[in-house]
Amino acid sequence: TSREELVQMEKQHRTNKAFARTKQLGIWAAALVFSYVDLGMTVVVGWEYSSMGMSEGAHAARVLFGMLGASLGLQGLVTYSTGQGGLATMAAVTGAKPLWDTFHTMTGRNPKGTFSADLALAFTRLMTVVLDSLPQAASQTIFLLAHFDELELSTLMVGSIAGCFLSIAYLVATTELDIDTSKNFRTNYASVHGYFPASTALQAFLVVGIVMFVAGYLTAKLLALAVLTSSSISAAIGWCTAEALVLLALRFFCEGRVWRFHFPGLSTPLSSLMVHTAFYVSMLAAPFPILRFPGYIGPSIWCGWIAYSLVANPLIVYATIALGGKLHVPLSLIWDMIAAGTAISVVGMVVMGLTMEPSHHHTFHKHLSFRSLLEMEWDTRELTYMPDGSYTAGTDASRADLISSFTSDYWVSIGRLRAWLAKWDEWEVEQPAWFTDPDLDFQARVVDHVPEEALPPTVLRKLLAKAQHGAHANSEVSSSHPTLMGLRTLASTGSSFGELSVPDTSILASMLKKLRQERKVRKLKRRRKMAMAATKAYAIAIVISYVDLLGDVAVSLSLYQSETTRGASYTVIGIMVFSQVAQAILSFAVGHGPVAAFAVLLGLKP
Repeated sequence: TSREELVQMEKQHRTNKAFARTKQLGIWAAALVFSYVDLGMTVVVGWEYSSMGMSEGAHAARVLFGMLGASLGLQGLVTYSTGQGGLATMAAVTGAKPLWDTFHTMTGRNPKGTFSADLALAFTRLMTVVLDSLPQAASQTIFLLAHFDELELSTLMVGSIAGCFLSIAYLVATTELDIDTSKNFRTNYASVHGYFPASTALQAFLVVGIVMFVAGYLTAKLLALAVLTSSSISAAIGWCTAEALVLLALRFFCEGRVWRFHFPGLSTPLSSLMVHTAFYVSMLAAPFPILRFPGYIGPSIWCGWIAYSLVANPLIVYATIALGGKLHVPLSLIWDMIAAGTAISVVGMVVMGLTMEPSHHHTFHKHLSFRSLLEMEWDTRELTYMPDGSYTAGTDASRADLISSFTSDYWVSIGRLRAWLAKWDEWEVEQPAWFTDPDLDFQARVVDHVPEEALPPTVLRKLLAKAQHGAHANSEVSSSHPTLMGLRTLASTGSSFGELSVPDTSILASMLKKLRQERKVRKLKRRRKMAMAATKAYAIAIVISYVDLLGDVAVSLSLYQSETTRGASYTVIGIMVFSQVAQAILSFAVGHGPVAAFAVLLGLKP
């Protein structure tokens, strides 16, 4: 190859790279604009509802603003729970999280916590859709259907709902494009990700297919649920609750009788239930294809749920009619719109199937549990995309990434884990990059979460030697804990953990297991003690509040007894009354209701 040809090849490579970067920036910018336009439309529509001059409109406005506040609060909670830091949490509760994550993704900066930059952006978009856009679209659709024959529909109201639908569909499609084409997911989980083709034209057709699929699915589902809700709210809640429980049961059995979520920070029972609720809401009306990933919804459940949901929509309308529900919209219009939404969704799925890579068709329907996926990656993955953006070859780095990224419920068996960790002494000598990477934090994950039976002898000796040192340093504490007493006894005999032979490893594992159990009990006791202290603090605060209130009353009565201080008495009473009335107005304004407002007037709000 001549020099001129090499120069031309390099120019073409740089041109292609610049075009890809420009295209990606345009996609991110459009998704960001859609997010904030949707947020702005929610505020404007809520204001218009409150200006209608009717109680239903005021109630709808309070619902919209309440859901918006709850959405931002929950996003902040998830952000904080996954260790993304105080600034990211503040960005979430102020509505700036999409901008925050887009900035990190565009600049290649790695955020704090469990998620990589691209996964954090994907989860932010998922939460925006599930916690904000979908509830807003549903509430507006229900309100308009319930008052279809009473209201003069404004262009803003209809446009807001249509904008919600389009925003949701576009966010789902661009999230899929970002995730499926990212180096992280294509390298680490190539068996699932990689269905977007290399051709820009085919990618565009696939994005259009996803938008059609989601928009049609969303239209049909929200119409059916809005019709059911307008007839009976309790029936709609019962239907959705039953579906959510069935979905949880399906996930439980398909994942090998494990239901907790697999990301550290979101694996507690409460967090796992919150994640499941978010997944259900998404599958209810905006099924992200990424949810087919094992451990989320899974491919077989995802595919089956799509088919079930499209068939169930007309059944919901039939059930509403059978219950004698009153419809405020012509039934023929409802049937036409559900049929149109279903048809558009099916056409979108066909476009997706025709334009995606044929090698990944099975990832949308063939059963694969998350544990099975990790076992497959444990055996076969030879190249890993690391948190710092570098690539590392070899199965050791791959396995360290799996250990660090996911909870122990889904790891390989203890025997396989023990056989691999037997190389620990080699790693301590060679110090490979992944072994000491602070972002991966592999050593801390092993020390804290690997079962005692799988820990290598070196780690066991170090942990117990540390505990032995603690037992020497604090004889008062150790005397109340049997395992620490055992360490002291062992030390008093002159034995050292470094002198124990390999066959004695089982003894060390048993002692470490007891030590961990005792630490867990002590931690639980500390939590209970802190809870009791907090309860006492709250009780004292309430008592102080009422003592202060009664003190004001007593002072005002005392001042009233004298002619010279009666004016001061009126002032104290006036301040008290103004405070209670202002609190009552604020309580009523934020939708607490008349009972809560009356409680404020009586001084019972604390």
